[in-house]
Amino acid sequence: MSLNVTVTPGHSFTDNETVTTGKLNAAATPTVAVSGSIDASELGASSVGTTQLANEAVTATKMGVAALQASAPGGFTMNPQTHSNKKGVILASGAIDGGTAGQFDELWAGSPNSFLIGHATRTDSTWTGDWSVRSKVLSSSSSIFVDQQDASSITMLIKENAITQSMMQGQSVGNEELGVYSVTLDKITPGGGAASNNSGGIAKDSNDFWGGIIGFNPAAEAGSTGWNGKAEALQASEKNQVVYSQAKQAALVFGHHPCIPKAFASIHANAAHSKDTNYTNSNFTFLAKHGIEEIRKVNAPSQEGEYKIKLESGYEDLWTGDAPTIFGWGSTGTSTVNNAYPVIVKYQAAIDGNREFTIRVHASVSGVGDQISFNSLHFYLY
Repeated sequence: MSLNVTVTPGHSFTDNETVTTGKLNAAATPTVAVSGSIDASELGASSVGTTQLANEAVTATKMGVAALQASAPGGFTMNPQTHSNKKGVILASGAIDGGTAGQFDELWAGSPNSFLIGHATRTDSTWTGDWSVRSKVLSSSSSIFVDQQDASSITMLIKENAITQSMMQGQSVGNEELGVYSVTLDKITPGGGAASNNSGGIAKDSNDFWGGIIGFNPAAEAGSTGWNGKAEALQASEKNQVVYSQAKQAALVFGHHPCIPKAFASIHANAAHSKDTNYTNSNFTFLAKHGIEEIRKVNAPSQEGEYKIKLESGYEDLWTGDAPTIFGWGSTGTSTVNNAYPVIVKYQAAIDGNREFTIRVHASVSGVGDQISFNSLHFYLY
């Protein structure tokens, strides 16, 4: 429909009518009457601005989709017939719930503890979506939940047992976070080590190392706590090592204790020695031994009391670059207890590639030959 404009003159003259000033003034002052209305086709682009709009003139029906949707994106449902007391409705652009692109649709939370959020999904590290605003609730697999609300704030808590190992940073669990008696032996896992940092442990993914224990070093501070007694891994490096203390306020160590021999043997000849006779291993009976494979009497008669000792495999490493220190006693009689003398080793060769070394033994008492053959020998290697 269009506008109609009717103009009515103030005076119309007839033929032969006398013209007066008043009639001329009335004729020059017509009456204009406007009827009908202007439709959209008669308005120019951008011809209606905010000045032309009356307050509260634009209603929801003039802004796009006005009817509440029975089911909106994000998984919530709000039926306008059953939710007549709906609140918090906003107008959102983006053609949500099947609306028209470029128009505004009504959007509301729809349920308690829902959030309005830009819609997108993530694949690997890439987010894709239409970025429309939608109402969504926290997933049941979320680690957090809304615990309470008041007039101005929201309280969100972490679910019980929701924090997993992958969510925790290294060194994030300290002494205060550990419960009493909560660290048991089954919690010390292979590969984790035994010291208080990731590089100080002894555990490996293979078995090519010596076993160890956990010790507490009085001289080392545990982190930056101000407390001494740092937990450290103690590890053996050779056979027959023991753990022993060196001094007060010093850490324990793995090593060969100076009072404990690395190897020993107690042998007795099957027959009395002759000064000019060499004896092989078969001529001796081992009463007791450890770390020694065989003993032979050699170089008779030029060297009386000279013996060659062969170590068991692996024991040669206990004296790398050194010859053993030997103490013991011997007997020149046919009995293991007759004529017993302390033994002095006056010559000793280094261990060779065959795990053997030579010694010459002497009796340490007056009246006995300086170098002597023993029928029985009991000696300890340090």
